[in-house]
Amino acid sequence: MSYDEKIIIRASKAADSGDLARLAALDSVRPITGLALVAEVDGSILAALPLNGDRAIADPFSETAHLVELLESHASALNDAAPRPETRGAGAGAHVEQPVAA
Repeated sequence: MSYDEKIIIRASKAADSGDLARLAALDSVRPITGLALVAEVDGSILAALPLNGDRAIADPFSETAHLVELLESHASALNDAAPRPETRGAGAGAHVEQPVAA
């Protein structure tokens, strides 16, 4: 890790499929299918985290532990920010009545 590296955490896109396949091959795992977060360092994808709960993949020839931690932190924040079924559509800060058991 260098202190002047430019790290970008973003959602994967279709154009990343080749990079994700290369990364999976380097990490000896199957390529990611579906939505994922990727960690791009100085223009190269060095780690990715599938949003389906599978484990992160990373370039074993680069320092990537900090990237995986960043990806996990961002994924956790996304999960925390996702609307809950009981509040979806209720508006921010709205009070939702909960049924009371008899």
